[in-house]
Amino acid sequence: MSMLTRARRIVPVALLAGVSAVALAASPASAAVNQINVSTSAIPSGANCVYITAEPPSGSGRIGGPYTFNTGGSFQIGSFPVNAGETARFEWHSNNCGPQSFLRTNSYVVPNVSTWNIT
Repeated sequence: MSMLTRARRIVPVALLAGVSAVALAASPASAAVNQINVSTSAIPSGANCVYITAEPPSGSGRIGGPYTFNTGGSFQIGSFPVNAGETARFEWHSNNCGPQSFLRTNSYVVPNVSTWNIT
């Protein structure tokens, strides 16, 4: 078998293996949370604004917000997807996230659910 014939047989197999590896790497390892419901008891007193950072086990995170809500009330977020196993950090603020409004940060490991209820 000539080198050219051998190369023609090996290259397509190598391409298929590469495409399969890329497809596996691109598929999510866990389910995405489609909605986050935060109860009043999980929100610090005086808070009416939050930033959320989702950090996967490896790699850089994504930041969402500011999300504003009524002081003393619960709220829902449906526009910031997080994945099970990621660490979600909630940075709570007062004064609609204005200057010097930081209250505290809470961290959670995201559960494997489609609707995440934080209580």
